[in-house]
Amino acid sequence: DDANLNGRLEKEEKKIEGVEIKVNGRRAITNKEGEATFLSVSPGGYKAILNTVSVPSNYLPSPPIEKSFSISKGEIVELWFPLNLAGSIKGSVFFDLDRDGIRGPEEKGVPNIFLYWDHLITITDSDGNFIIERISPGKQVVKISIESLPEGYVPTTPASVEGDVPAGQTIEVNFGAGPREIEFIE
Repeated sequence: DDANLNGRLEKEEKKIEGVEIKVNGRRAITNKEGEATFLSVSPGGYKAILNTVSVPSNYLPSPPIEKSFSISKGEIVELWFPLNLAGSIKGSVFFDLDRDGIRGPEEKGVPNIFLYWDHLITITDSDGNFIIERISPGKQVVKISIESLPEGYVPTTPASVEGDVPAGQTIEVNFGAGPREIEFIE
């Protein structure tokens, strides 16, 4: 668990058991110390690959997931594949009747609204809620699809929100939608 996101294993960081590493077709599973051992490796060049399917569901691998290395006779090589606790973003799109950008108790959610995150799309449920799970820690941007708002409605909050997602935690992002204001010209 690369808790400080520096790509190196520190003493205080948790070791992850049960993750598969492959080296040139051979496989090993990490033990309680987060170590996978390959014995009787001949000198030469190799590629180690992290099997991302074996990573626990609450973790995400940090790139790269493939590492090339060379080994000489009698040499021991240590490679690290950092894993980060995944975070999530939850929130809602709501009918912002008073156009203040804050969801009041009488302001219902807007269903079937598209939201974009990192080239992926999610959609609000029947109550206007959404959740995006298994997100890498750090700065993330969520955008509302203005085109998917009900006809005559526009955002009353920023259409794009950036948030810092802490490892293993959830942040909340909400979007308001209100009727387009009509200007009368006399």
